[in-house]
Amino acid sequence: MKRWLGLIVLMTIFLSHSQVSSWVGCTIEVKDTWPDGKGEFDLQILHMEHLRCFFGKDTRDKIYGMIGLRACLLIRVIVKQDAYFYPYELQFVQGKNQYAVDYEDIVKISDVLCDTKLRNGVEVFSVIFIPEGINVDLPFRIYYEDFQATFFIPENIEIEREDCP
Repeated sequence: MKRWLGLIVLMTIFLSHSQVSSWVGCTIEVKDTWPDGKGEFDLQILHMEHLRCFFGKDTRDKIYGMIGLRACLLIRVIVKQDAYFYPYELQFVQGKNQYAVDYEDIVKISDVLCDTKLRNGVEVFSVIFIPEGINVDLPFRIYYEDFQATFFIPENIEIEREDCP
């Protein structure tokens, strides 16, 4: 079984492209989203254990039932100004290999996720599968547009309440 229950984010990426260490996830501040150039949202890429921060046990059990044992990450989008989010813009890179995200790699948790304008104040959630070509025992990078974060997945990790975003 892959070690998808643990995730440490080594870097947090901000709009200025600065990087700082974080143990629980990363936030990418995205501004001027296509097509109108006025959108703004925070994209959080989180450890799957963060589900407990946002959802009750019944919902978590349903989500885990949908994803099975595949390695994955929790995606949270917090809209600050009406914006478009395209999860298919996420790319995984490890070594000399790059992997794109397809429709079947995304599990919607929220009713609305993409391909429509997300309104100010809305939060949407999804799960993204880590491509099978990624060795989760080694560091890998995730890109969204020009932003990146480096991850690796340890054997075990527990998210404490104070680690909730």
